[in-house]
Amino acid sequence: MSDNGHYIADVTIPDDVQIDPGTPFVKTWRVQNNGDTTWGDGYQLVFVNGNVMGGAAAVPLPSAVPSQQVDVSINQIAPHKAGTHFGDWRLRNAQGQTFGELIYLRIVVPYDAKVEDKPLPPSVEITWDFEPNTWRRTIWAITSIFESGSPEGNPAAYQTYDAGIISYGKHQATLASGTLNRVLQAYLRLSSSATAQALKNEYAGRIAQMDQSLRNDGHVRQLLLDAAHESAMDQAQDEVFEESFYKPAVIAAREYNVRSPLGLAALYDTNIQGGLYIVLPRVTERLGGKIGEGDVTESQWIAAFLDLREERLNRLADQYEAKGDKATSGALRTSTFRVQTYRNLLQAGNLKLEGTLNVRGRQVAGIQWPVINGQ
Repeated sequence: MSDNGHYIADVTIPDDVQIDPGTPFVKTWRVQNNGDTTWGDGYQLVFVNGNVMGGAAAVPLPSAVPSQQVDVSINQIAPHKAGTHFGDWRLRNAQGQTFGELIYLRIVVPYDAKVEDKPLPPSVEITWDFEPNTWRRTIWAITSIFESGSPEGNPAAYQTYDAGIISYGKHQATLASGTLNRVLQAYLRLSSSATAQALKNEYAGRIAQMDQSLRNDGHVRQLLLDAAHESAMDQAQDEVFEESFYKPAVIAAREYNVRSPLGLAALYDTNIQGGLYIVLPRVTERLGGKIGEGDVTESQWIAAFLDLREERLNRLADQYEAKGDKATSGALRTSTFRVQTYRNLLQAGNLKLEGTLNVRGRQVAGIQWPVINGQ
């Protein structure tokens, strides 16, 4: 006897629908019980990743016998910040085990001047405009070195040694987080190649279900490596990481008054690795405010952010080591080199990420200044 579930359709709120900031909405999916157990008491739909959007983290599943289709709904509130927001959900049985395909929602909150336009506090350190689109190339190059070894990013980078189960591409989309599924879906939309058809027919369902046995599947590995030679896969990876990671980091930077390329780079890299929304409020707690509040400067804020990020990585490593997972524990401890890279730039006073940057022995072209208004 085993539990399984299959996504059928979006009954309400199709992907990328625009919803005004702060607007309540109800998201409803149609799902099918395609296992051989009956869903009953204790079966739930549970939040696993992204933005819970003001709703409960778990809701009961309707009762369903095998092969029956049912509708499951969650009450949400559109975030106040403009941009694309997503939430990933899984089915869970009464024993606390998740099963079935990843179920997600994705909405677009349009820009609202009444909500977004607030004066940023003055800072003696910052004398330039906030230009995340201009800075993106350099910021992404740093994370690309961390994740796949080159400033340009390696769309075929592939590893299976840690808790991500499969980590793939320029910025390492993982199976366990559901990001690999989003990359695959974007690729399948852009490509009709034989490789794309094979991935769709043989593996799309298992990737959506985050099937852990794929860790040791050589055929899916080869198909993903073949797909990496297509421009469609390169475009798919950029598209997903722009919408799901960079734009949210930009929104977070505005919320916390981060104005520097270095600060935004640290936020984006943390969002890629995980834990951004855990670390951010802790910085406010430690410093007693955001940048510009009281005596908090941009440099002080970034220093505290990096310290708290490193503390979190080491704390997670301790937890994995206690569970006997030495591979993940070791990977987390090693990954603190990312924090040190940003700390070195901060200590050098390079908040503008200008000049040629040395990142783990690779050279990255820094941001060319002046960028705007002759500054």
